[in-house]
Amino acid sequence: MGQPLILPSRGWRHEMGRGQTHKTQILDLYLSGYQFSDIERRTHHSETAIKRYIQDFARVVLLHKKAFSIDQIRISTGFSHRLIGEYLKLLKQHSQSTQLKRILQTPKKKRS
Repeated sequence: MGQPLILPSRGWRHEMGRGQTHKTQILDLYLSGYQFSDIERRTHHSETAIKRYIQDFARVVLLHKKAFSIDQIRISTGFSHRLIGEYLKLLKQHSQSTQLKRILQTPKKKRS
């Protein structure tokens, strides 16, 4: 692997605004097939944070697939228009990704 990818968080730079996040970059790595350990090492983010970004992304994608408008997705999730747009762009870029298919799988119900 190459040089570590250091993504500044809002905690590092106080003046960093709400819309200036690194979430889409981390999701791009995940959707490109990187393992959690690789993403953690490259971005200095915890597995917990990465999983939270994946869950948020999945919420946006599922609402989009149910034909919610961007405004409806924004109201439902509290995410900015910009972030939702970035997530939908990632969805389009990674439409054939194995990781995306895994995210969108509906868990099977257990039989009693």
